[in-house]
Amino acid sequence: MSTKNRWTIWVGLILFVLMGLCPPWVHTMEIGRDMPLIDVPGAYGWLFAPPTPPKSAGLYGTRLDHTRLVLQWGLLVLVVTVGVLTFPGTTDDSDEE
Repeated sequence: MSTKNRWTIWVGLILFVLMGLCPPWVHTMEIGRDMPLIDVPGAYGWLFAPPTPPKSAGLYGTRLDHTRLVLQWGLLVLVVTVGVLTFPGTTDDSDEE
């Protein structure tokens, strides 16, 4: 594995963890009395300190937006995989032992 591959994987792992620590959030709201609940995309915020919801009537709460987070992680894995395959390179001298 080349040095570029190692750097690509390490940067990908660091970004993966940071995306998990600062995930996207969604606010759950009710428009009307007989209407179903809707999800309004929220901001990004720290995992243990979610963003404050907007001040509006009918707000039920804030929760993680799992769909966006999994999509982000999937795209990151795809980009890292393409990056590793783009830099096939030769193995380092230290790997031959």
